[in-house]
Amino acid sequence: MAGVETRPHVATAKPCPMDRAVSVYTPLTLADLAPLLPDAAIGHPRQLTGIAGGVDNSNFHLITDRGRFVLTLVEDPDQAARVDHLLRLLTHLAKAGIPAPHPAHDDQGRPCRWLQGKPLLIVEHLPGTHPLDPTPDQCAQTGALLGRLHLAGLDFPAPQPNSMGATAWRSLLARVQPILLRTDPPTANLLAGEMALLEDGFLKSDLPNGICHGDLFPDNVLFTDDRLTGVIDFHYACRERWLYDLAITLVAWGFDATGGFLPDHFYALLTGYQEIRPLTMEERSWQNAALRAASLRFSLTRLRDWLFPRIGANVTRKSPDPFLRRLRFCREQGR
Repeated sequence: MAGVETRPHVATAKPCPMDRAVSVYTPLTLADLAPLLPDAAIGHPRQLTGIAGGVDNSNFHLITDRGRFVLTLVEDPDQAARVDHLLRLLTHLAKAGIPAPHPAHDDQGRPCRWLQGKPLLIVEHLPGTHPLDPTPDQCAQTGALLGRLHLAGLDFPAPQPNSMGATAWRSLLARVQPILLRTDPPTANLLAGEMALLEDGFLKSDLPNGICHGDLFPDNVLFTDDRLTGVIDFHYACRERWLYDLAITLVAWGFDATGGFLPDHFYALLTGYQEIRPLTMEERSWQNAALRAASLRFSLTRLRDWLFPRIGANVTRKSPDPFLRRLRFCREQGR
C-alpha cells in the first residue's frame, strides 16, 4: 500500500520477537511465598514459573493443590493505589459478565499483600491460550469484548487517570530524543512532529470516555476452540477516551509482527466493536489521530526499553521498529 516503508530505520535497533519474551525482574521461589500462602486460601503451592510476555512487572504461574493462579509482583511500590483500583475493577467487571480473572483473597478478605516491599496480587487462572496468529474472527470477538468492557465500566466508581497519557509521552520523548538526534534524526523528527500535532488536536478533544483496558494486545486475550474465554492484565486500566483504547487495540491486532497493515483483521475488530458501541460522528473524525496516538505511545515505550534496558533476571527487549512502522503508516493515511 502506498506510503508504507518496508523497514523504518532505528539506528540502534534490530528486530526481535514481539510477544513471547520472558521478563522477570524479581525472581521468586516457593520458599519466598511460604509466609504468605497459608493465609491466601488458595491451597498448598506446588509450582511457580515465570510467564512469557511481561514488560513492567514480574508475573508467574502458580499451581497449588486447589488449582492454577497468576501471581504478579508489582515492581513499583508507588503503584499500590493503582493495584487497589485494579482489584476493585476486576471484581466489578467479572460481576458484569466480562471474562476477567477474580482476585484471590486472604483469610482476612484482603486481595493484595506485600512481598519484598512490593505489592503482590494473586488472581485466578482463566482458561484458554493467547492467539499466536489471530484470525479476523478472533479480531471481531475482541472488538465486541472491548465494546462490552467499555459499557460495563460506566458505573465503576472513581477510575484512575491514565498513567501512560500525554505527560508520560513528553517525558519519554525527552529521554530518547538526545540519542535519536545523534543516531536517527528522521525518527527523532517524526516523534517530535507527531507529539506536537497530537497536543494541538486529539489530546484536547472532548470525546466519550470511561474505563479503558489500555493494553489489549493478543497476549492479553484468551481463546478456547476459537471462542474468547478471558481478558487479562488490567494494569494500565484507567479513565480515558474510549476511542483511544479502541485505537490501541486496532494497532495491536490490525497489523502483523513487523508492523504491516492487515485490513481484514483491522476492519473485523472495528466492526465487532461498533456492533456493541457505535462510534459517534465526532469520534469518527478523530479516528486517524487516535491511531497515531496509540502508535506513538508504544513507539516511545519500546524506544525507552530498547535504549535504556531494565535489569532483571530474564528480560528481553522488544524492538520499536514495528510500532514506528505503524506510526508512519497511520501518518500517511491521515494526509
